[in-house]
Amino acid sequence: MQDTLSAPFLTSGRHGFRIKKGTYVLIFELRSSFRLAVGKLGIFNFPAGWYAYTGSALGPGGLSARIRHHLGIATRPHWHMDYLRPRGSMREIWYGRGPCYDEHRWAACLRSMPRTVAVVPGFGSSDCRCETHLVHFSARPEINPFKRRQPSTAGAARPPIFYLPVDALKAMIK
Repeated sequence: MQDTLSAPFLTSGRHGFRIKKGTYVLIFELRSSFRLAVGKLGIFNFPAGWYAYTGSALGPGGLSARIRHHLGIATRPHWHMDYLRPRGSMREIWYGRGPCYDEHRWAACLRSMPRTVAVVPGFGSSDCRCETHLVHFSARPEINPFKRRQPSTAGAARPPIFYLPVDALKAMIK
């Protein structure tokens, strides 16, 4: 996995994670199964296990603000992830910097990985045509197989994708 200290665009200390635009994957664990109402999407069964949620942040505040939001617990849920987040333990973040990343391509890539299940159709994808932006894994997902599945674009090399454990990230964006 990517060494957290060698990941570019990071500085140590307070507010060290300053990325304006990018795409991210939240890796989190649900230790028990449950049913949950996800806003207007409906009520769904969430099996215990590992999940990956894909999103992007291209607007004001950027990637650091969006990830800061997801690390906390929303008092008034806005995104589908806000409903699920209080029930899980966030473990790591995968991210790419810049507008060249595509959350829809990343979500499709995650859905195509072995031993994944789309447990909630439409989760995180009410504004697009993707089946879902949330996938369940039978075991903890690893970033390297995800990276290898990324296609190069327009003949260019694949853009780099980085990894941060949540504990290191929390210290940077408090």
